[in-house]
Amino acid sequence: MKKVFELLLVLIIFYGVYSVLEQLAPIFFDAPKSFPVIGVSFIVAALLLVLYAAIISGSTKLDTQQEIDILRLDVKSKELLLKEKIKEIQQAQSFKSEVITQAEKTIEDE
Repeated sequence: MKKVFELLLVLIIFYGVYSVLEQLAPIFFDAPKSFPVIGVSFIVAALLLVLYAAIISGSTKLDTQQEIDILRLDVKSKELLLKEKIKEIQQAQSFKSEVITQAEKTIEDE
């Protein structure tokens, strides 16, 4: 389906360029032949498609890079949050073990 769409896009661009060049050719040349006009139309249409592809790929690359940067910052913030939670858990476990040892000492003293 993508190839059909690309073919239609090429034909539409070619037809537009051909129409413009067919109307401009008599201004620049006395008796323009249709074959050179068709050839130039193909070349101009191809250049337009290459320019379009370059713009789209550049835009996509920029958008993707921005999304990657956002995700990296998100991962870093979550890693910091995880480290903080791990420290809190370790402190809670050490507090628990201290309470248990003190409770055991209290029971032994009585």
